[in-house]
Amino acid sequence: MAGLFLLIGYLTFDSFTSQWQGHLFDDYDMSSYQMMVGVNSFSAFLTLLSLLQTGELLSSIDFVLANPLCAQHIAGFAVCGATGSMFIFYTIKNFGPLVFTMIMVTRQLVAIILSCIFYGHHIDAGGIGGAVIVFAAIGYRIYRKESDKRKKKQEQKQNELSQITQQSELKVEKQ
Repeated sequence: MAGLFLLIGYLTFDSFTSQWQGHLFDDYDMSSYQMMVGVNSFSAFLTLLSLLQTGELLSSIDFVLANPLCAQHIAGFAVCGATGSMFIFYTIKNFGPLVFTMIMVTRQLVAIILSCIFYGHHIDAGGIGGAVIVFAAIGYRIYRKESDKRKKKQEQKQNELSQITQQSELKVEKQ
């Protein structure tokens, strides 16, 4: 039961985050770099608070200083994380949170399938049904978004056509 709550929490916050970032990109014209600085500053602050609260800050620093290979691994992890963040923010800014969600769900589904193939994990009917529901919901959202775009374009063309018609009627009346 705890796993179900963790999964629901993960999906909720994951969905909220990309939607919120899309909102920030659209309304405040933020760059990917600004978003990355904001997200990483907030994460660093929360990590610092956690280390201070548990009293592990100094022991963590001592460990990294005593183990230079650990520092190299942390630096490599930071570079990979920053690169991944740039791709994430670029995708959200240029293609929207819905496309990013589709990419992430597809990545997770591929990881699950590979886990089943390579490690012999089993997916029951409920798991398969859940994956089908998620992809159907996302597919439906994409369909609705595209149909709304087409509808707006048709309305815009209709408005332009009616304006042109009105202007030509006014010109005829003046003559």
